[in-house]
Amino acid sequence: MRHAFFADTGGFMLQSPDVPLFPVDSEQLAYLVEKKYLQSPRIDEATIGDRNKADGFARPVTSVQFTWFFIQCLMRWQQRLDLSTLEITTFATILATLNSLFFWYYKPLDAKKAIILSTESRITDVLVDAGDRARKPYS
Repeated sequence: MRHAFFADTGGFMLQSPDVPLFPVDSEQLAYLVEKKYLQSPRIDEATIGDRNKADGFARPVTSVQFTWFFIQCLMRWQQRLDLSTLEITTFATILATLNSLFFWYYKPLDAKKAIILSTESRITDVLVDAGDRARKPYS
């Protein structure tokens, strides 16, 4: 999963003899590997994790803020104090965000330096072989 997210954030660039260097997303990368135009990249999760800017600082800080707000809301509810509409809306937004954080835990952020993958196949040949599938590459 982490490799797919990394590809979708511009982490892989494809080098071909007939076109300049260009980024490939996870679907394109899977197609190239499946059709044997490209070997599967041998990149471990630690290499991708090193490029992640959110793990070290943003996620723990965000978790502390969520926890602090949640505790404050619980204490107010326990004391039978009302919560404002803004606090209820914020609480609902936090629940939605926690859901996103759970499913996007392995998503790398800000892939600044791409990993270059090389192929001997010409991209024009790949596009011809793909036929209608390559007609809408970003759908």
